[in-house]
Amino acid sequence: MRKNADKPEYPHNLRIPQKISIIGIDNILLCQYVNPTLTTIKIDKHKMGKIAIDLIIGKIENNNTESRVLVSSTLVVRESTSSPS
Repeated sequence: MRKNADKPEYPHNLRIPQKISIIGIDNILLCQYVNPTLTTIKIDKHKMGKIAIDLIIGKIENNNTESRVLVSSTLVVRESTSSPS
């Protein structure tokens, strides 16, 4: 039986976040329930979809081949990351 059931054991003595930090993307609901909870990048998928459609329509109508778009995101900090030690 493990000494501390609420702390998961990882292979190769990995210690999250003490030795390695992990970041996900998309901020799915599961990120809040894994152990340790997962730091993630939250992106507005609806806004990104609208931008993609606008770009596709613009390329069809204008035959424009080059575009660069910056979509803002938010870092949702949870238990899977820490400062370097």
